[in-house]
Amino acid sequence: MPNVVLKGPIFDDDAPAELKEGVLDGLKELAIEVVADVQTQLTPGHGFVTGRLRGSIGFKELDGPGFVVESGATSGAPVPYAYWIETGMRGGRRLWSGYGMFEQARNR
Repeated sequence: MPNVVLKGPIFDDDAPAELKEGVLDGLKELAIEVVADVQTQLTPGHGFVTGRLRGSIGFKELDGPGFVVESGATSGAPVPYAYWIETGMRGGRRLWSGYGMFEQARNR
């Protein structure tokens, strides 16, 4: 699942707090957009059956500056079939091409 992690002088200890806060706010807005993008791709016949997977997709802040978007990000319990729907792989074998919602959102 996509991660956004940044490093550099903008995150050094001596960087202004307002600057760091502004960048983190921007990253949070980006994470919200990525969640919406992934959820929008889950439609009936395209990974959406009950809405459980769609409702499980969220983001959480990482220890360093950044966020992760994934199934179960807020609940801590990812939907067990999220990886299979994304990649088409089950038990280490590719069964189909997968929908690649997270990958497509990352690429955008």
